[in-house]
Order: sequence, then C-alpha cells, then structure tokens
Amino acid sequence: MNLRLGFASAILACASLMACLVALTACGDKPPAPIAALLEGQGAVERGHGEAFASAPIGQPFFVGDAARTGPGAWARLRLRDQAVVKLGADTLVRFVAGGARLETGEALAEGGAVHIETEAGPAEIEAGGVLRAIGGAGGVRFQVDIGRATIQREDGAVTLEGGAGVVVAIGGAIVERITPPGLIDAGVAAPPPDAGEIAPPAATIAVTVKGRGVTSKAGAEPWKPLPAGTAALEAGVGVKLPRGASVELARGNDRATVTGPAEITIGAIDGPIVGAKTGTTRVSARDAEVAVSVPGGVIVIRTGGDAGIEISRRDTIARVERGEVTLDGEKTDATARAGETGVIAKDGTASVRDVVPTSVDVALPTGESAIIHDPTRKVAVQIDLAGACTGGGVLELADARGSFRAPRRIGGDKAAFFAGAGVTRYRVRCDGGGAVKTGSVRVAGDTGAAAVVRTAPVNLIETDGRRYNVTYQNRLPAITVSWNEATGASKLHVISNSGPERTFDGSGAHKLASGTLTEGSHILWITTGARSSARTTVKIGFDNAAPTAQITAPPARAPWTDDVAVTGVTVEGWSVAVDGKPADRDGSGRFRAEVATAGKNAFAVRLAHPQHGVHYYLRRRK
Repeated sequence: MNLRLGFASAILACASLMACLVALTACGDKPPAPIAALLEGQGAVERGHGEAFASAPIGQPFFVGDAARTGPGAWARLRLRDQAVVKLGADTLVRFVAGGARLETGEALAEGGAVHIETEAGPAEIEAGGVLRAIGGAGGVRFQVDIGRATIQREDGAVTLEGGAGVVVAIGGAIVERITPPGLIDAGVAAPPPDAGEIAPPAATIAVTVKGRGVTSKAGAEPWKPLPAGTAALEAGVGVKLPRGASVELARGNDRATVTGPAEITIGAIDGPIVGAKTGTTRVSARDAEVAVSVPGGVIVIRTGGDAGIEISRRDTIARVERGEVTLDGEKTDATARAGETGVIAKDGTASVRDVVPTSVDVALPTGESAIIHDPTRKVAVQIDLAGACTGGGVLELADARGSFRAPRRIGGDKAAFFAGAGVTRYRVRCDGGGAVKTGSVRVAGDTGAAAVVRTAPVNLIETDGRRYNVTYQNRLPAITVSWNEATGASKLHVISNSGPERTFDGSGAHKLASGTLTEGSHILWITTGARSSARTTVKIGFDNAAPTAQITAPPARAPWTDDVAVTGVTVEGWSVAVDGKPADRDGSGRFRAEVATAGKNAFAVRLAHPQHGVHYYLRRRK
C-alpha cells in the first residue's frame, strides 16, 4: 500500500474536517512497534499525545494514540509501518488509531500504487496517481476525485469517481448527492436534503480559450472529442490534448495560464492548481493571487505579480521565472526562484535553482548602454535600469552564447540584474505594452586597469603598393609615413578621405602626415611623380577598443579598504571620468582624483566615457 497525503501549499489545504480510515497492518507484538516515523519536514511539524502537542524532530516515532500535525505553510513526510511514505501538507492532522490512520483535516493523494482507505461511504480504492478530497460540513462529508480514479464499494454496488466526479455523504453513510463532471450522466442519486447545502461543491469551471486546430478534450470515461476554437467553460478534471501549433488560455479571475502544444493537461479545481500539466509548455501570469500548477514531481506556485514559463520534459520540469517569485514544492525538497532564475523540479521530486541572479550590484548601466568592464574576476554583477526607458517597467532579454535572441533569458521589472562573464553578452529591452526596443552589450575584460596609458601617437609606414592596410590606435590618432619605392625627386601625395574631396601634399621621398591628418575611417592614397603614378592603396584607421583608456594608480586591485578610499589615476584628452557615480576632478594632464565612502561596499566602479569611443568601467573590489 502506498499513500501520499496533501499538497505542500497553503492554497491547497482544506480547513474542514475529514474522516478517512487508512487500513494498516496491526502490530500485535509487545513492546508496541511505531506505526509511523517522521522522515523530513519543513515549518511547524508536531507530535500530539493526548491533548498536548510538541515539536517533532526528524526520526520521531508515532504510536497508536499519537497524532501528527503540520502548521500553516508546513509539510512533513512520514514512513508508515508497511514502508509506504505519507506526505502531510499544510494545516493537516493525522491521528493514529488501532489498525489504521485517520485523516482529520487535509487532503489525500496516492502515488506509486493503489491505496485502500475507509470512507463514510464505504471502503475505497484510490488508483495510483489519484487524488481523493474529503470536505466536511454540517450535513456530512463530500468526497471528490480531482485527478485519477477512485472506486467506493457499497452494498448496492460499486461507485467509481474520476475526473472531477464526487459524492456527498450524509452523517451515517448515505450518499445524498452525486457530483457529476461535464460529459457524464448522473447515476440517479437522490437530491441532497435542504440542510446539506453548506457542503455542496463550489462551482469549479475555468474559462478556456482555444486557438488552433486539433485540440481535444475528455471528461471522465468519455472518449476524446474535438474541442473547437473559441471560449468554453470546463470543469475540474477534464483532460485536454493540444497538437503542435495549438494553444489554450485558462482564465480564473485575472490569473492566466497559457499552454502551447504539443501538450496534455488536466483542468484544475477552482480552489487548487489552475492546471495539472503532464507534458508541454505552460506560461503562467499570477495577478489576483498565487497560481499553482501541478507537474510531475511536485507543484509550482507562481506568487502574486509573478510570470513564469513552465516546460515539462522527460527528465524534469523547468520554470523560467520572468517576474516575481516562484516556489518549487517538490516531493523531496523545496526551492524558490526569482526573476531571471530557472527553477527545476526533477521527476524524483528534487527542487533546485539554476541561472542564479546577483543579490548585490557591481555595475549599474542605463538602458541601451554598451560598455567594456575591466575586472580580473571575469564575473560581474550587472544591473540594467529598465524604468529609465520604460514607463511601468519592461523586460530585459539576454542573448545566448551565440548572440541569438531566438530563445532569450528574460528578466522583467523596473530593474534587471544578471552575471556577465568573460566575453560579450548582448541584451535588449522591451517595454511593457510595446514601445521601442533598446539594445546594448557588455564585454568583460580580465585586466586590472594598472597598465600605463599610451599618450603618444603611433607611427605607421605605408607603401603605396595597392594593398589594404588596417591601422589601429589607442589614444591618439596615428602619424602616417607614405612612400613609393619608384618615386624619384619631387612627388605629390593624393588622399581621398571617407569619400570626400581629394587632397594633395607636395614633397620629395617619403611623405610624413602628422597625427590627426588622417582621421578614423577609410582613406585612398597614391603618389604621382611626373607622368607616373603608383597603385591606389586603401588605409583604414580604427580605434583599438581593447586598449587601456585609463591607468588606475590607487587603490590596487583587491586592496583592504577603510571607510574612505582615495581613487587616483590618469587618462588622456577627450575622456570624462566618474568614480562611484560622481564626476572626478581632473587636471590639465589628465590626472584625476576622487574620494569614495566605501562603508558597506564590496565594490565600486571608475567610469570613463568618450563621445566616439564608448564607455569603460574599471572595477575595484574589497580584499
């Protein structure tokens, strides 16, 4: 016998009384053997004996007459005497009696094999994977199967419950109402008496909008039937299959779950998970309240205000969190994933988090800025200010390792933080409700900024031989010396810069052009002497973006800090300097100095910006 009790989520817990007797093998031997033992738990887990309850440690045994109780938001796993494992959800009470266990509050889920229990209506068998809920009221108890199947044996014949079907049982064991899911025919059970109204089941329909062709649904024992495009109201337990290219949107209040095919789902109860996902991709938006989705191995709860995409594969279920927080309630372990992180529930019920986002920020960038960040750790916590470009927030999309945005990692909100590693990370920002898309990139270099800045212009020799020359410079435009080995005596150098007008320079032998004569861009050069002309030669001049733009002379990398740190360095003409977000004082030689109050800080940045050459950040970290 295998039995699992409860979902570990407060939104699934029932506060009403239940009476279910679970058949267990009697001990009989003395001294008495434990009827159960606590394997693990989270939150308030207690053992009761008589009227007194006390906190239960791992390994706590339970004997006949004891009780196991969990508090709000808590859960516990018990191993029964026959080795079956029982999971108690939040606000659950199980009391152990001679020969069995009685569930007084909570919800029962059977996995791994059929479970035989006693109910007010008679002995019941829950098939593996079935969920039987018992909700008490003044007029009796309602038993309902949300997922799977259960069969109740009665003197007048067996009653099979599945796919949202249930029965209402009056005190004494008489069935007073049959709860019929859509598509099933009522078996003719008598109507409930007037005083049983307070235990009548709530309306459990969810609006489902179908897009595309080939979608089918199945209610109870019916065969699969086409579900046409459009909006319909489906009740709990109805199964839906979607082929590739089709989708359905489930609406409950302002909460949304969009499922794209190929997928197979089960419509959830109105007071439980909005959908039970078996295969495929589900996108969930939680607006009015938390939204839960049951998946293989556990339950995923999207907190109020959150958005997540859930993908179910053969090995595990992945929840890509875009906004807010998502709780991963695995059958073995739990975890919490934040915006930008990826939550995983393995088939064995183990929960974990990947793509962890930073909790502190090294460099904050305005939306759309591209920058080079110099840091020897090669792992930088970057934050993009989305609110500065998007009224009401937006979504940051990070490209994959190839620079593609086909399946980007998405982080929504007013600000988005991520770890940038060595190399280039491309990003783009989409504003909520549409609007312009801004793009940028972050490149992380592993230097410390201690290298000296080149302050002199490089000199390059060019032969007008018809070839293409690429010339890079670091801080000052290059000086160019142009020659032609066939030129004798007086000659004339011809230059066409960036498709502009032709310029000429008279000389004899090699022609020397001072720094700045040829600016960035493409230049065509040739030399004439008399009636003879050299081949036209192309020279392309570009800025070396990897060259040092500043030398940080203090503090050194990984230095111990006091509350105030003096930051000094030198840069060349044309670059502005800000330290920890504040402009730095500079002298005529390019030397700068600033004071940084570093109390409570583990890192700060020196920002250098140039109108043509971009933005560089030099990080300093506390040792």
